[in-house]
Amino acid sequence: MLHGTAPDQPQPKKVRADIWLDRRGAARFYVTEQSLAVADDTVATLISFADTEVLEAYADAWR
Repeated sequence: MLHGTAPDQPQPKKVRADIWLDRRGAARFYVTEQSLAVADDTVATLISFADTEVLEAYADAWR
C-alpha cells in the first residue's frame, strides 16, 4: 500500500493482538485493523479493540 502496490482495506480485518501489542499473553486477544493511504508515502492504520477484555488485561501496564 505504501508504495502503490496494494489497495486500501475497505473493511476492517480481524488479527491477533500480538501483531500490534508487545505484551505477554496478547496472542489470546484479537483486534481489528484497517489501513488507508491518506497521502503520498503516508498510510493510516486504525486499530479497534472489539472486546474490552484486552484493555482491562493491560490497563495497569499502560498507566
